[in-house]
Amino acid sequence: MHPRAFGQGKDINVNGQYVGRVIGPDRSTALLDVSVVGKDLAVTATVKSRANGGTYVVKGSRSVYRSTPVQLNLVSEFGEGSCGGFAHKYTAQVTFVEYERGSAPGTVNRSTCQSGEWQPDQQNRGQLELTRK
Repeated sequence: MHPRAFGQGKDINVNGQYVGRVIGPDRSTALLDVSVVGKDLAVTATVKSRANGGTYVVKGSRSVYRSTPVQLNLVSEFGEGSCGGFAHKYTAQVTFVEYERGSAPGTVNRSTCQSGEWQPDQQNRGQLELTRK
């Protein structure tokens, strides 16, 4: 582990444009264009699929300032359903570490509303890699 992997460090600016790659459980890949904007601890990311052109907005928070690693926890709910009014939900967790400034690993999971409860969906999920453009 890098000696500055945890603890006090420079502020990590997560704002910017990224290319995202999702690697599914079957090793299939999908490319994304991702724009991240953070203000204080709030974070919004606009994600556009290169495969189908679909655009999603995910919102959440970052874990800390002036420390590393910085964890982003993001959620997007959409479609009409019986789970709080939504049918589908994406959750993403991404970790930025000071000494890996150009990239960030993470995960993406999708859930669908079934009988009023969120159930994991095996499609559109997997390991996430963000690389700054």
